[in-house]
Amino acid sequence: MNPRMEKAIALMKEYKELAATIVFFAGGVLWIFGYFATKEELRTFRETASDQNKTLHCLLQKHVQLLGGKQILKTSSDDLAALQEEIRRQTPSSVQFSDSDVRKIVRLEQQRDEIKSNIAFAEKEISDATKAIMSRMCER
Repeated sequence: MNPRMEKAIALMKEYKELAATIVFFAGGVLWIFGYFATKEELRTFRETASDQNKTLHCLLQKHVQLLGGKQILKTSSDDLAALQEEIRRQTPSSVQFSDSDVRKIVRLEQQRDEIKSNIAFAEKEISDATKAIMSRMCER
């Protein structure tokens, strides 16, 4: 070995602990920058989380609309069946109708029409919610 190399090795031996400490702390600083998010990464994460939150909120609303429509449909269908049975029982078997019979039947038929409109509303709610969910409207 040449004398310059020997001098350099001797100098490095004297300062090896200092060099190791500097390398250790420099590695720590680099690790911290790599491990913790930057402001830009946090902003991107916040925007992504906000978009996902809006999508989930929209999906929740559509599912509530769908379940609400199904509940209204079930209730109205049960009411309609009971009302039609009531109309059938109220219809007199004789040829003569009294005024009270006519009024009852007319009132029951009006209720039937109202229930049918509730069923139509429920079917529309179910259809709208299903279309929105299936077409992924909330993800736009």
